[in-house]
Amino acid sequence: MVVRRPLIVNATANQIQELPIGDDLPITGRILQYAVGTQTTRSTLGNSAWANTNLSVTITPTYSTSSILIVTNQSIATSDNVSYGLRLLRGATVIYDTGYVFGDSSDGFNYQSWLATIFHVDQPSTTGAVTYSTQGGSWSTGTGYANVQQTSAGDFQNGSSKIYALEISP
Repeated sequence: MVVRRPLIVNATANQIQELPIGDDLPITGRILQYAVGTQTTRSTLGNSAWANTNLSVTITPTYSTSSILIVTNQSIATSDNVSYGLRLLRGATVIYDTGYVFGDSSDGFNYQSWLATIFHVDQPSTTGAVTYSTQGGSWSTGTGYANVQQTSAGDFQNGSSKIYALEISP
């Protein structure tokens, strides 16, 4: 059995050094657990309002001082000349907002589609169950959907969106 010691790179001295290993060495930044949520049913996004995309994940942190890394891969389709955005919620509280960044193009197709990815680190400060979810919305009237996949120009079907929650040790 080969035991590999963690290495650290000292960029200023251009050296690689071994880290000491022992029971008293604090190990921080490890992924303690993860949870995944998947949504494959189309959700209609809000027109000039926010609407739930029905994509969510629940995780129960081991420590109240843990951080939670949330990663979303949300499929979005919108009608031409309509800008949509996503926001990430912890419970009912908005913790991240992309602004209206998807859409707003006119190329003759009925719909445009995107895979919107969000990376966000949260510190919920609890050991109770925490639910993260997404909402989508527009700044103008138009049609938008979440959890869809474009099959051809202007044609789409139900797709798959995912949300990951990873607990990172304090």
